[in-house]
Amino acid sequence: GELADATPTDAPRAALLWDIEDLWSIDSEVHAPGATHSALTLAAYEALVRAGYAVDVVDPAEDFSSYRLALAPAIHIGSSTRVRNIENAATSGTVVVIGPRSLVRTEDGVWIEQPFGGLNLGVRVADFGTPPDGLQIEGGIPIGPWAERLVPSEAMPILRYEETEWDGAVAAVRLGDLVYLGASSTEAWSTVLDRVLESSVTSG
Repeated sequence: GELADATPTDAPRAALLWDIEDLWSIDSEVHAPGATHSALTLAAYEALVRAGYAVDVVDPAEDFSSYRLALAPAIHIGSSTRVRNIENAATSGTVVVIGPRSLVRTEDGVWIEQPFGGLNLGVRVADFGTPPDGLQIEGGIPIGPWAERLVPSEAMPILRYEETEWDGAVAAVRLGDLVYLGASSTEAWSTVLDRVLESSVTSG
């Protein structure tokens, strides 16, 4: 398509984690208007293309530690295999950016009691769903159809919301090479990628 054709052949490659099991899991209970699995995933894909990446769609059950950057926009199922692969990638030099509605159910569709399937992201989700009217990310950036209010413990806030009762609340965090984004628009993904990639270049 047009997006793929716009990517130079010598562009850096990034992994986009995708599995149809997540599509079925999210789309069976969308919860917020427009927050389908396809919409959440496409937002991340478009941000990668805008940043100049060639995108490889990768099963999250496979090893993706050879990539420097991996995006997991809506991996709803938090299996031990997926968590292990994310941990392995993040300790092997891969920056892994996880999007909202990720790692919250078992393969059987049961809510996971342990946040993010045991993956330590240094943050908890305090509120989630349809964003409050008027909510945006600092600088007037749109939220998208789904938003999560984050409360970090160990992780460093890298993006905040503004306006509404969520004003000043955390929208994205980073802990080592693991990043968690609570908003769902392409613009939110692009902003996080800009900050993460800038700091990665600066530090390494």
